[in-house]
Amino acid sequence: MIDIQVFAGLKDYFPATFNMEQVKSVADLKSCLEQQQPHSANLLSLSRFAVNEHFVSLEHPLNNHDKVAILPPASGG
Repeated sequence: MIDIQVFAGLKDYFPATFNMEQVKSVADLKSCLEQQQPHSANLLSLSRFAVNEHFVSLEHPLNNHDKVAILPPASGG
């Protein structure tokens, strides 16, 4: 089971934290999320992915018990 946490505008499409199984890489995770919520695709394409608190590429493999954070661009004041 992979723990996923989303931030900022992605919380409009997904729960703040949730779990997924059977995803092999960050790219697989991104694709699954885009299929679940097609309107999130643009925001996901702009987002950074961190696995176990380290930013990674889309090709990064995922393992059981990994913690993934998905960080879209955000602005604040």
